[in-house]
Amino acid sequence: MASDPPALTGTLVDFRPRTLLHFLGLTGKSGVLRVDDIAVSFRNGRVLGDDAVDEVVRMLRTPQGRFRFEESATVGGDVFGRHIAEVLAEAGEAVMDWEEVAQVVPSMAVVVTLSHGDDDVHLSADAWTLSTAVAAGHTTPAQLMTQLGWPALRVCRAVSELVTGGRAAVAPPVRERRASLRGRAETILTATTERPLWPGHGQSESRWRTPWHDAGY
Repeated sequence: MASDPPALTGTLVDFRPRTLLHFLGLTGKSGVLRVDDIAVSFRNGRVLGDDAVDEVVRMLRTPQGRFRFEESATVGGDVFGRHIAEVLAEAGEAVMDWEEVAQVVPSMAVVVTLSHGDDDVHLSADAWTLSTAVAAGHTTPAQLMTQLGWPALRVCRAVSELVTGGRAAVAPPVRERRASLRGRAETILTATTERPLWPGHGQSESRWRTPWHDAGY
């Protein structure tokens, strides 16, 4: 009875995602590379799946954690797949977009509020659609993703456009916590943020004051 080949495992401190993906593509591997809940499938070194670029983007933006490549000759997916260099080039552009967008929208949990400026601003169709959803009560990027059915980057681009155009503002979310004060349980509203979208946010001089990586993505 043939045994399964040993899995390739390690940490992203030792092997960065781009290096891993490039290696698996160039060596013609078949199997699934996993980092937490992110999975990228290969067949004969080609990347499979309609959402492959999105998964690669998530992997490239993961600063630390463990990876596991499970080698298998029976990976499902589209017949031909895409060359790893092509996928990495497209994902690299998306990562650069994330870096720019995250300067304005540092978390999927920020609260978006609309504002009325005096100047005329030309907005894209996405920005107008998103502003309508915000006006209807969907006030965080996470809620807007669900409401509009858009991917995270598209939502955050539209939020960023509204903010830079003076038609919206973002603020840290408000989370409730229970505290005992003078023998009474009272609800205290505290400003906090979820995990930021890009490394570097939340340094000591930042108003968000949240570390880049807490526990997983």
